[in-house]
Amino acid sequence: MNIVTKELCPTCNGTGKITASILVSDQIEKTLDDLLSRQNEKGLVLALHPYLHAYFTNGFISQRMKWFFKYKSWVNLEKDTSMGMTEYRFLNKEGEEIQLTA
Repeated sequence: MNIVTKELCPTCNGTGKITASILVSDQIEKTLDDLLSRQNEKGLVLALHPYLHAYFTNGFISQRMKWFFKYKSWVNLEKDTSMGMTEYRFLNKEGEEIQLTA
């Protein structure tokens, strides 16, 4: 008897490829600029994988601190271990996910 089970990878959808983390950080920054500058969102929360969380919060003058100086608004970062390494989502001040257009 031979039992075969398969599951698609939730991060790459079975392609075996994921977006480079540096490109993900660029995508996050472009979206952040749009939400804070053009849409005037306040109280943003960025939920992301702990790896990306460390990237944005590492160092005395972290990337998050640079965002604060640039936009005069603090972005709360939330670690979510259930997310893939290149996944992220923005939440508004009510905790509702902000739907992003591709």
